Amino acid sequence: VHQKQCTLVVDSVDAEDNIRRVFGETLLGPAQFRNHNRPKANEEEDFDPSFPRDARPNFYNEFNWFRTNEATEDYDELCLDMLVKFTHFTPKEMRSRPHDKLGVPPPPPESASGLFDCFDGSD
Repeated sequence: VHQKQCTLVVDSVDAEDNIRRVFGETLLGPAQFRNHNRPKANEEEDFDPSFPRDARPNFYNEFNWFRTNEATEDYDELCLDMLVKFTHFTPKEMRSRPHDKLGVPPPPPESASGLFDCFDGSD
């Protein structure tokens, strides 16, 4: 972290939300182990029933330890806003019309229908 913030330039709120979700889980741990109101030590399904409960890790405490060791005057614990700043842009050709999910490619043009084999999952 070293008190430096990275700026990411994105083309939509959807893109920012997706990046926040992925970075959040990758850098801070899964959401269920970050909930201070309902702390969860681990997931039952992640362990064989024969594995002793008292030998299972407490992921809430472990992730919390790493996050709180990065606390600053402005933040009680490590969070994405300490690491990443988002800047939004709109391409010139899109300024006159709203866009949703700009990064999602459009379907192929009708004139190219003979160039592709398209499968819709049905038989």
